[in-house]
Amino acid sequence: QLPTRRDAVISAAGLLGAPSIVSAQTMEAETVDISAFNAARSGSSSPATSAVRSGNIRSSITPSLDPSPLLPIRGGRKGKATIQIPRVGFSLYKTAPELVPRCTAIALRAGVRHFDVASLYGSNAEIAVPLKMYIGNGLKGLEKVYKEEKDELLEILDATSLAGEKHAVETIGFGAKSLSPTIDGSAGGRQRRERLFISHKISNSEQSTDAVSVRRSVKKAIAELGVGYLDMVSIHSPLTDKERRL
Repeated sequence: QLPTRRDAVISAAGLLGAPSIVSAQTMEAETVDISAFNAARSGSSSPATSAVRSGNIRSSITPSLDPSPLLPIRGGRKGKATIQIPRVGFSLYKTAPELVPRCTAIALRAGVRHFDVASLYGSNAEIAVPLKMYIGNGLKGLEKVYKEEKDELLEILDATSLAGEKHAVETIGFGAKSLSPTIDGSAGGRQRRERLFISHKISNSEQSTDAVSVRRSVKKAIAELGVGYLDMVSIHSPLTDKERRL
């Protein structure tokens, strides 16, 4: 049995041949408590600061409470809306286009619903394939992909997903129903899309002070991904030029 979602992810990484991720077992923590970090920087007499002064330096500052799987931020018009961003995401950075469909399907099976994509990754068309299958029919829509995987890996991915659901119930409570599995088939398509969080980044060449040009780039990405809309759009890098810098 895998006690935590993190342990499950580490085990799955081992099957996928990622020893660098497996070595993460030795890490003390994976989440930083910002308030504790700021307290340490300000020189206050916090436990973290005392540890630094005494020479007992920690490799990380652990939070006192296990955070929920959703990070709420203020957004929308006039900042009146609350946007829930899944803390655990999967990035397609440096993923070979031919591997993107499989990696995306595996991430979905593990319970990941936050995906980091970008124009510079050049894989929007490839990630669109598994996303369309998932939105349309749920995990059953990806059965052909999973048939190529080892049963051991699928068991670990399922355990990871269940650990994530348990963690959501423990940290969110009643609100965790919003993270519970949707029904398979076309009837649950809208709900599955709403629970995905697609974060896209526009490239340097797409940056412009012309709003129409930026909208055109965003609409192109939406069309490539086939997801109807994007949950977040950001600038990949500010390194353009004075004329086009946003």
